[in-house]
Amino acid sequence: MKLTYHFTSERLDRYAFIATTIGVGEVVHSHKQTRTKVGDTPCTVDITNTGVAIVRTSENAIVTMYILTIGEAKKYYANMPMILEAIIRTNMRRRLHILQNNS
Repeated sequence: MKLTYHFTSERLDRYAFIATTIGVGEVVHSHKQTRTKVGDTPCTVDITNTGVAIVRTSENAIVTMYILTIGEAKKYYANMPMILEAIIRTNMRRRLHILQNNS
């Protein structure tokens, strides 16, 4: 598994929080994007069965991962299964999408 400098220098705490709180999970859906929030770099957003997004470069290096909100999940996964939506809503009720940034 390849990791970007951003992931190893700025996102390891978030990864540790996710891994010890809900687990990274298994990829159930992948969404390709032609550009990221920071530029014209293509990436893939993988959605896991625990409600986590894993963002990868076109070379498959992990850039970041984060706990999804319903809005984010629906942006990447239009026909999301109800069970995954319930998992994400549970994560949100537990405020995990907020707490991940405070670890």
